[in-house]
Amino acid sequence: MKSNKRSMFMIILGIIIFFLIAVISYYGYVKSNVDKYESIIYPNIKIQGYDVGELTKDEAIELLDAKFEIPLEKSAITMELKGDEITIPYKDIKANYDINKVVEKAFNYGKDKNIYEKYKLIKKPQEVNLNLSFTHDKNIVAAIINKLQENLNKESVDAKISLIDGNFIITPHINKEEIDKNTILMDIESLIISNRNLNAKYNIKVTEKTPNITTEKLKSIDKLIGSARTKISPGDDGRHKNIELCTNSNNDILIMDGNAYSFNELIGNTTAEKGYVSSKVIIDGKLEDGIGGGICQVSTTLHNAILNSGIIPTERKNHDMPVRYTNLGMDATIAYDYIDYKFSNTLGYPIYIQSYIENDEVVFNIYSNNSLKNRNYEFLQEVYWEKPIETEYIIDNTIDIGDMKIKNPGSIGYKVKTYRNVYENSELIESKLLYDDYYKPVNKVILKHE
Repeated sequence: MKSNKRSMFMIILGIIIFFLIAVISYYGYVKSNVDKYESIIYPNIKIQGYDVGELTKDEAIELLDAKFEIPLEKSAITMELKGDEITIPYKDIKANYDINKVVEKAFNYGKDKNIYEKYKLIKKPQEVNLNLSFTHDKNIVAAIINKLQENLNKESVDAKISLIDGNFIITPHINKEEIDKNTILMDIESLIISNRNLNAKYNIKVTEKTPNITTEKLKSIDKLIGSARTKISPGDDGRHKNIELCTNSNNDILIMDGNAYSFNELIGNTTAEKGYVSSKVIIDGKLEDGIGGGICQVSTTLHNAILNSGIIPTERKNHDMPVRYTNLGMDATIAYDYIDYKFSNTLGYPIYIQSYIENDEVVFNIYSNNSLKNRNYEFLQEVYWEKPIETEYIIDNTIDIGDMKIKNPGSIGYKVKTYRNVYENSELIESKLLYDDYYKPVNKVILKHE
């Protein structure tokens, strides 16, 4: 009996020992397999689609650097602006992938599990996909785009025209150039994200803003359409100087279609500081000394040239007395700050005003488009009231007995209507009353002894 019990014990003991040996052997086998992965990444782990399983961290980093970081360093975005190319290398915007961080994550995957769970990950691996994150400095990109505006025209510049030796010289206009920096920034950011291992190209759209005065508009000025001349009376150097100053100020004037001209705004007050001197001016029907005397001849000559060009002034007043240098009803007086001469360009084309002194004459030429020459203008005056000069005697005992002195030669009074006839291709198409002017009579004043 004892022999049987001992045999049973030995059998059980043998089984236990076998089991222990088997367990220890299996554990040793498992551990040896798990230990191999302590320094490498578990199998079937992928980063951005690339298998990094069974690689060390350094090997995984080397693989991913070759696939992503190195190509990135060689890549760039090229922007085209007005035919010029601006290249932005990815390295300049501090572009990079978080390769080290993601490799560390891949390496640590499963390392915190128990030995049997780790063994399972080794023998029956489940695919694990990890993605890289791409980063860059958006502020650098924004700064580059902001700087692009420096290569553009910041402001539009009007075209300019001048008449030199009978030929028009036009300086072309310059358009203002703008870019939509916000849209460009969003587009570039999108390109950076979607093409980060490729050389991408982006064409920058430039919006142009045209100034009011363009080269094309000024090219329409190609013909003399109206002119006028008035003779400067000799013997008054001050008056001649004032006329010359004012005429020069009216030269080389461009008035675009629809724009207005004001004599007073252009000339301003005729002060001694501007070079004007004293000469005779008409004040309340009398000739008196005043700074700037004579410039009404300039406004009158301009008025006649403007009428001959087909423009009817918006503001014009005749003198109190007739003037020698033009017909009744064709003069235009001015007085700074309360009597102006104005007109608006209604011709549909820009006009260019040229003025100068030639052979003691004030000359105004108006240039515009040759299509306006199919019209001609005629101006007729109708004097429907006239009052002769009356003589007034004033006692002045400083005058020698029997002598007389003319203080004011006087002036005939008139009421005059001015008509404009318009001819198109030599056919009368319009007759219009322009002005009904009144020139008040002024008595002749004679000083004599009582």
